[in-house]
Amino acid sequence: MAFACKTADATLWYKVDDGAYQDYTGPVTITASCTITVKAVKDGMTDSQEAVFTYKAYHLVDKYVKTACPHRRRQGGHFQRR
Repeated sequence: MAFACKTADATLWYKVDDGAYQDYTGPVTITASCTITVKAVKDGMTDSQEAVFTYKAYHLVDKYVKTACPHRRRQGGHFQRR
């Protein structure tokens, strides 16, 4: 996940779930369901509003097998995890 701010010389801070804010230095890798909160800060200015993003991680499967599908009249099939 990557973030940007249009305000010159502003620093982005982010936190994962209820963790502490940390400097944003580049894309954040998401490997589990979480909430990411981001804000921009700059000396002499009020901090930006927090932008909150909630992500749901799903288990990804790596192999599928095509099987017969009795519910379809035309050719085709279901894909099932092997």
